[in-house]
Formats: sequence, C-alpha cells, structure tokens
Amino acid sequence: MRLKSRRPACLLFAAILALGLVPNAQGESRYDSLITRGRALSYNAQFAAADSLFTEAEKLSPERAEGNFEMSQIQLWIYLFTGRHEAYDRFRRFSDTTAAKLKKILKNNPDDYHAAYRLGDTYFLNAVAGVNAHSYLDSFWAVKAASHYYDKTLKLDPDFYDAYRGVGEINYFLDFLPGSVRWSMPLFGLQANKAKGLSELILAYEKGAADRLKTAVSLAQVYSNYVAEYDSAEVLMRSLVDRFPANPMFNYDLGVLLIKKHRLHEAEKYIDTVIALNDSNFVVLNRFSIFLKGDIYFKMNEFRKAIKYNRTFLKVADKPDYKG
Repeated sequence: MRLKSRRPACLLFAAILALGLVPNAQGESRYDSLITRGRALSYNAQFAAADSLFTEAEKLSPERAEGNFEMSQIQLWIYLFTGRHEAYDRFRRFSDTTAAKLKKILKNNPDDYHAAYRLGDTYFLNAVAGVNAHSYLDSFWAVKAASHYYDKTLKLDPDFYDAYRGVGEINYFLDFLPGSVRWSMPLFGLQANKAKGLSELILAYEKGAADRLKTAVSLAQVYSNYVAEYDSAEVLMRSLVDRFPANPMFNYDLGVLLIKKHRLHEAEKYIDTVIALNDSNFVVLNRFSIFLKGDIYFKMNEFRKAIKYNRTFLKVADKPDYKG
C-alpha cells in the first residue's frame, strides 16, 4: 500500500539509526556479514550478542566505521531508555571513534557519499543525545553538522534517497525542541519545516534502499503519534514486530497505537509482551507498560484491576512528574 501524507505534528525520534550496508570488495564480505547479523540482533534488542559481532567486525577491519557506529547506537538506545550515565559515556566514545574514521575516509575520497551519509547519522545521534542530556548548544552544533553531511550526500548523489530520511528527521527533531531554546535556532542557521519533513520521510521510504528499515521506524512514529494516520502506522508497526518480536519498543509502540484505535484486547497483548520481556535496557518502557495496563483496564471499566496497576506504577516510577 502507498502511505499517504497529511499535516504532521511534532516528533521525537528515539534515534534508532542504522547505516546501510554498501557492497565491498570480496575480502570484506566477512565484515559485512558480521554487521548485518549484528544489526538484526540489535533491532531485536539482543544487545550483548550484537556487540560481540560488531567487536569482531572492528577487529577484522579496524579502518571501517560501521561496527563502532552500531555500538554507539546501542549505547544511545540504553541511555535513552534507562538514563544510565555510563551508557552515555560509552556512546560518546564510540561516536567519536566513528566520526574520526569517517572523516579520514572522506579525506582520502571526498566523493564517498556513503561516508558523508554515515557522518550525517553520526552527528544526528549526537544531537539526540545532547538534547536528552540538556546540552542544547552541543545539540545545535551536531544538528548543523548532520545537516551539512546529509546535504553533501545528496550533492554527491542526488539519487541516494536514504539521505532524505535524515533530512526529514532533522525537520521534526528541531520542531520538537522546547520553546525556551528554539529561539536560538536561527543563530545556527537552523529552521524546522514539518510538512517538508514528512514528505522527505515518505520519499526515503518509497525510494530508499540502504536504510529502509530505519525509515519505516521513523515514519511509523510520525503516522501514529503526530499525523493520526493509524492504519498506515499499523502496517509499518506490525511488520516491525513480526520481524523483531523481542524488541520492547516495537511492541510498546504497537500497543499504544491499538489503544488509540480502541482495540484494547489486542493492545493488551503487546503491552503484556513488554512487561514479560522486562528488559533491563528498557526500564522506562517497562514502567510505562504497567501504567498502560491500568489505562487499558480503566477503559474496559475493570476498575479494580486498573487501580492495582496504577498503584504498582506509582511504586516503580522514580520521577516525581510521573506521579502527578
């Protein structure tokens, strides 16, 4: 089915970025295989196993950047869903290494649009991390750098449509920022255009190839949370859950979508999956899944069960603003 566009609202990306694999020389096929297998494991939230493959890949071809990028992405995931500062520190270490390698590749070959694209993703990850760490100045510089490298990618190869995913995400990301910091965006030459952002995401999804999975994740979030085009969102989300059933975020997002569609019994199945997985790398989703169980029972008029889950949520929630 063709996904339709409507007027979008704001979007927060969890920055689940994935770099597209590029055909390499015959001697590099082992490296590519390790990255492909590791990425599948990471999307299924099997982070330890994925890290092992990425580490092996880095030892095999230390001059390449994909392994470090993928490990930085995992650490950002953990930081976003747990708030662990050690994960943030590891993310920064892997990200700095990735950027250094990619810049070296671009220095040796200025026309390498794949390296430029990957640098765009690397800096966008830093922008997301910066906002969550309340380092807005660092985040603005990172967004500016990401935008530069995505633009460079499209100048080098206008038909590399995956880069439009990054440009589209930047437009939504900037619009999401709180008003207290958005006033300074023009000082960095930045501006948000949500309508253009949605069009770019759709273009990347329909014509991109290297990074279509990541684009599907982002577009599903747009359709579910900000455009209210629930049927299109469900098509994308179900494909993600079917392919990666152990990913708490994919199950959670589908559960939330089904609540919006008033299909409460179906929603409960996916929220129960998150609770059953109880993944220590997604503690925020674990807690909010308990809250959503209470919400589901409330909507079903099963108030005793709703109260039970609400009380449990209040016990496990560790921030005052969760508790009202």
